[in-house]
Amino acid sequence: MVRAAIIHLPTAGQRQAIRRQLGTLHSNLVKRITQERYAHHFNQFIDYLQTTIGVLPASAPEYDLYLSEFLEVLWDSGEPKTNGTYTVAAVQYFLPQLRKQLPRSWRLKAVWDKLELPSQAVPLTIDSLWGIMGWFAYKSHWHIAFGCALAFNGLLRTGELLNLRVCDCTWTDQGFILTLQNTKGAQRRLLQDESVLITDPLTMTLIVKLTKGGSPGDLLVPVSPQRFRTLWNKMRKDLGLQNDRFIPYSLRRGGATWYFNETGSFSRTMLRGRWQHLKTCKLYISQAQLALSHFSLPSRSQSLLTLYAATLRPHLHLWASQGCVELKSS
Repeated sequence: MVRAAIIHLPTAGQRQAIRRQLGTLHSNLVKRITQERYAHHFNQFIDYLQTTIGVLPASAPEYDLYLSEFLEVLWDSGEPKTNGTYTVAAVQYFLPQLRKQLPRSWRLKAVWDKLELPSQAVPLTIDSLWGIMGWFAYKSHWHIAFGCALAFNGLLRTGELLNLRVCDCTWTDQGFILTLQNTKGAQRRLLQDESVLITDPLTMTLIVKLTKGGSPGDLLVPVSPQRFRTLWNKMRKDLGLQNDRFIPYSLRRGGATWYFNETGSFSRTMLRGRWQHLKTCKLYISQAQLALSHFSLPSRSQSLLTLYAATLRPHLHLWASQGCVELKSS
């Protein structure tokens, strides 16, 4: 959650005003929505303690014992794995003195992780991307169609894509540099921004189209997250993909797999995806490749994706041919 947000200000009054807008230091430990989730799950655990023993535990080992029992209750009750994860994290958040004092609870949580794999987004293939772009283009949502290509090629998370503004796209001799503000990776590293270099000619041409005629503060994809999800879900329904995990994050997962297959380099893929550790990147790619190997599209969905991709193909050829001219004029 923490990020470099305040530049140097000369007076105490100016610093005070900005800091009060940001809130207390404690409130900036995690995002507000995470705080709300922590509070919900912590209260559930406290209710369990009140029901079972009637008092709060008196020591860290007792907390570990009862928290472990509560995890077993969640497991046996069929609760989602995220409930267990949030509960353990919430106890440490609201009772920081218990940090590193809950060994059994964390071991049980690790066992849960091994026994129940997460439901992850299905990675998009390049052919599926063209079909989805074709659907959005056919519905006259050109900005979203272009945005899908940008998210796929740049390995962008949905929030990163929808936060991009015209001023965040800088043309250089090497390609377009996208400045990503307030990203997940930047928060972990206490950085202000991260960046991605786009060198693919077609994607660069689409960036030119997204930024052309716009003011510096204009969004590249001028839709709200809610509107984006609504249109995405309509696309899934029309293409018969609603029963599978085709979610906006599929763009990043598919893009990472595609980029690795194109380059054959984990290190380059790690840099492009902005992972902090190579091991994390390798695990991410291997899981995505495994998911693709075990997944097949319904025949109706495949036919519709092929149809919409065909309607998009003439535009792709035109944009590709215009690319050099447009980039030079940008």
